Amino acid sequence: MNNTILCPGEMSNIKIHSNTPTCPLIYEIVPVMGCEFQCTYCNALGQENTENFLPVKVDTSYPEFLRTEIKKHKQENKKPLYYYCPKSDCFQKPLIETNVTKEILKVLRDEKCYYILVTKGVPTQELFQLLVETKDKCQIIISYGMPTEEIRKAVEPCAAPLQERIAFAEKCVQAGIQTAAILEPLFPFKDLSFVERIMDKFISIGVSHFAIDFARITHGCLERIAKQIPTYIDEFKEVYIRDDSHNENYNTANGTHVIRYSPPKKYMLEKFKLIKNMAAARNCTVSICNSFGFDDFNEEAREKGYVCMGINMAMVEQGED
Repeated sequence: MNNTILCPGEMSNIKIHSNTPTCPLIYEIVPVMGCEFQCTYCNALGQENTENFLPVKVDTSYPEFLRTEIKKHKQENKKPLYYYCPKSDCFQKPLIETNVTKEILKVLRDEKCYYILVTKGVPTQELFQLLVETKDKCQIIISYGMPTEEIRKAVEPCAAPLQERIAFAEKCVQAGIQTAAILEPLFPFKDLSFVERIMDKFISIGVSHFAIDFARITHGCLERIAKQIPTYIDEFKEVYIRDDSHNENYNTANGTHVIRYSPPKKYMLEKFKLIKNMAAARNCTVSICNSFGFDDFNEEAREKGYVCMGINMAMVEQGED
């Protein structure tokens, strides 16, 4: 664990994960500062001189802190969803080797919580068994946005290979675990036909819902991407470096304030509709973040219980306490 620092008690915080007033009640589980996956486009880390991916700081006392917080939520008659782990990844080695992910999954199991994992990684068999034990209350959302393994290696250098993510998704489906895919971050390639190929891979293993989102990046991230995949950078700059590019305030993992950019809203709506049509032709649904303000875009997804990042809220709303 050369890239890991144990920091018990330093991450004792749990906050609401919400982008709009209409978002469901979701609490973030974040026992870590840093990320072994080191994705080039990441806004959460590696953004400023004060923030780095490595070493990864892990709060080894977080699981018991989480248990205490969950009991408080129960006393307040709340029925939230727990999200493990935004701004990092729950299946990176520092969280696996310190047993923090294992202990957190055990807390969620013991406390009978509903939870989601959004990941570019794959678990050990021991961790997978914990997911199986909570399959009625958990959902796995596989992050997969790169068109080829070559590009994945360039911009997601330490995340799981794309085929391993598909294999993990298939394993989840076969075990009866709620499984969706998030096609994110999508880069604004001129040719988006690769999205159909990604969908077909997931559909072939039983996944039928896809969240979609274009990369939201700072200009600093864009420059780093340019170094890793220079062939496409002119395509990206045509979309991101424009007066009408969508921008939003964002706080990094360390709380640093930055501005991150998305493609112009007109461009995004056009491409979102294109991808939605791809999914509809395959009898599948898609959803996007409510923060874009594209009213009614998620209507078909909501009818099947899905919202925003692909969360199946029907699992929570119809489930037993």
